[in-house]
Amino acid sequence: PDLIIEDLRKAAANDHVYRSLPKATASGFSDPLEDEVKSFKKARNSLSIDKGLAMYGSRIVIPQARRREVVKIFHDAHQGYDRSLQRARQAVFWPGLTSDLTNSCKLCKQCQKYQAKQQKETISRDPMPSRIFEEVGADFFKYENRHFLAVVNRLSGWPQLMTKLKERINFQYNTTARDLPPLIVGSRVRIQNQSSKLWDRIRYIVSIDKSRDHRVKLGSGRILWRNRRFVQRVPELKQEDIIEHLPHKTKRPPHKEEPVHEFVPNQSTFYRLGDDVVAYERFC
Repeated sequence: PDLIIEDLRKAAANDHVYRSLPKATASGFSDPLEDEVKSFKKARNSLSIDKGLAMYGSRIVIPQARRREVVKIFHDAHQGYDRSLQRARQAVFWPGLTSDLTNSCKLCKQCQKYQAKQQKETISRDPMPSRIFEEVGADFFKYENRHFLAVVNRLSGWPQLMTKLKERINFQYNTTARDLPPLIVGSRVRIQNQSSKLWDRIRYIVSIDKSRDHRVKLGSGRILWRNRRFVQRVPELKQEDIIEHLPHKTKRPPHKEEPVHEFVPNQSTFYRLGDDVVAYERFC
């Protein structure tokens, strides 16, 4: 036989409140009862008697003489209120089980030291600024399809709400932005590479549409559409700036006499962009 169950049966037999439970359960707690027995009235629909022990569902009702011992068993793990109560509610029951376990944990120094719900650390603050608008707090938010910017001076706490941000941004752009010089069909331009961001190709504009997109034809026959921001005008070459050369050389030996060549646009050429800069271009 289970020694713990047998010990509970002996304790139940010596508990006058426990002995009154079978009769109170059979009558539905309608007869006059002692106050200690009435404390079980809320649980009357789940109470039953099994071989001398009262059961609350599948949980054993612990007699008064063994409750302190049971509380100690569930509290010995020092797992705090929630875990101790969760374990106890799976196996035992008596009126006031929650308060008994809670009081036991509150009186335990070890539970108080390692419990999860400790008091939060006091929030530390930075030193206050000495001048207005030395430090500000800002928050940008949207409400009812409108954008707002809230700015608060930290020293005085004075708030300022900025509205009509879109109109302000457009006004600032319109007053400070400069229009790029217009280009025409046939203009010689440098094109920015979309991946490398380098301005490494020079071609001619073949057409311009109404939205200011410029159509540029590459040597391979491919057509690129580029916004005005991604094309730059290149100064027209003069005959004296053209230097025909091989692609792997940028300088002729000074002692050799340079032959005179006529400008033929369908070949590889070098041209000067400044005193020391020479750029290579493949005309197609």
